[in-house]
Amino acid sequence: MKSRAGFALIELLVGLVILAIVGLLAWRGLDSILRAKDAIENRMRSSAQIDQVVSQWVTDCEMLVRLENSAVSPALVHQNSLWLLRRTFKNRDVYWQIVRYQLINQQLERSVSRLFQIETTSLDLWVGFSREMDSRIGPFQKTFQVDFVERQEFRLFFNSESTKKQLQGMQVEWWLKDTLLPLSKSCLSGIRI
Repeated sequence: MKSRAGFALIELLVGLVILAIVGLLAWRGLDSILRAKDAIENRMRSSAQIDQVVSQWVTDCEMLVRLENSAVSPALVHQNSLWLLRRTFKNRDVYWQIVRYQLINQQLERSVSRLFQIETTSLDLWVGFSREMDSRIGPFQKTFQVDFVERQEFRLFFNSESTKKQLQGMQVEWWLKDTLLPLSKSCLSGIRI
């Protein structure tokens, strides 16, 4: 009687097929884990950008200049852009600055003007700007850009009791890609100066 040494060809082929199936299943599992990881990282980046936008919006709203005896509002909506006159600090000094939120090719962009001393000429500059939207303000510097905003809407709320309309609050809605409802944020406007 002969003893068998080694494997038959059929046994080797069956073993190779089993190893190939196990390898294919392992590869598909690893591939789906890597895709899920990429999707989660993209969502986290998007969430971080949204957090930045909302946080900056709240800060801009809190720092909005309250113009008590002026016929002009510290917030303006023009051609689907929001313009804000806000306070800012540099070296413990207080300045005014114009902030712009605008949508360009489905990219939300926030940009700021140069700093202005708080004085009558700055207020006159803002009043002139609010009437004509001219370029006397100078160039704006982009602070951030978000790539997945499809549409935006702004609402300004004014008091109806006094003869001069005063801004009481604002609401913004940003429609993000692949979402059914907009991201909506409201705030009361500014503080007294």
